[in-house]
Amino acid sequence: MSVSQPIIVTEQDIRRLSEVVSLYGEIEEEGTEALQRELDRAVVVAPSAVGASVVTMNSHVICRDDQGTTREVFIVYPKDANLATGRVSVLAPLGHALLGARVGDRVEVVGRGRSKFWTVEEVRYQPEAAGDYDL
Repeated sequence: MSVSQPIIVTEQDIRRLSEVVSLYGEIEEEGTEALQRELDRAVVVAPSAVGASVVTMNSHVICRDDQGTTREVFIVYPKDANLATGRVSVLAPLGHALLGARVGDRVEVVGRGRSKFWTVEEVRYQPEAAGDYDL
């Protein structure tokens, strides 16, 4: 995904993620700065208006890297992160890179001085598409 291409974020997610940036700013400085950069380029929409192929908070996503490795992840708030169960914090490089991406988008994940590209293959679950607006 091009840096200049906007991402889609729901009104609820933008409010909650702005709080995450405030709360975790000093603890997770790198992650919160990267998340804020993503939020700065977001197009904010009502939860009922977000397309089902867009990665929102609490989405269950299948992505594939350029070597063909597939990964199944849930994009979650930091307090819910658990790598053993595939729950990736939105403050982690993969988490904020996938946020707002659409099926078919190729996102760059930068972490530990390296860059890796992932393509969003499928959004298996998205709260808004399922009518779960209160997660």
